[in-house]
Amino acid sequence: MTKSRVSRFARLATAALGLSVLGIGLAPTTASAATGIMLVQSATWRCLDSNYYGEAYTRPCSSSNSYQRWTATSKSELKNVATGACLTATGNLISTSTCYGSTNQIWTEVPASNGSSVLFNKRSGLVLDGNAAGAVYALASNGGAYQRWVPASS
Repeated sequence: MTKSRVSRFARLATAALGLSVLGIGLAPTTASAATGIMLVQSATWRCLDSNYYGEAYTRPCSSSNSYQRWTATSKSELKNVATGACLTATGNLISTSTCYGSTNQIWTEVPASNGSSVLFNKRSGLVLDGNAAGAVYALASNGGAYQRWVPASS
C-alpha cells in the first residue's frame, strides 16, 4: 500500500468545500473552505476535537462545533478551524499548536478499509490513535479501528 496525500480526504474536501487539490495536500481557495471537514474515529464514531488550550481529544460529533472542523494546509498540516492551530505530534503526545510546517505537524494519509484512512505523522512515523474515553495519542500502526478515521462534511 502506498502513502497518498491526494486521497479520500482530498476528494471529499474538494467536492464538499471547494478546495483545490495540489498533489501535496489541500489549499483553501474559497471562503467555504473555512467550514472544514470532521474526522470521525472508526472505533467510536466520535470526532477529533480541540480547544484553545492546545488539547486534542475526541467527542461526540456535532456538525455545528467548529472545534471539530479541520482543513489541510498546502504543507499537509491539519489545521483546526476554530483555533487556527495545527495538529501536532510530540512523541506519543497529540496536541495543537501554532502552525509552523515542522515535520511533527505534517500528516500523510494511507487508505484503509471501509472508506477510512490511517494518518501517519511525518516526523515519528506513528499514527493518530485514540481510545473509547476520548484520549488521542500517536502509536505504531496496528491496524485497529481506533487508528482509522473517516472524513465527514457534516
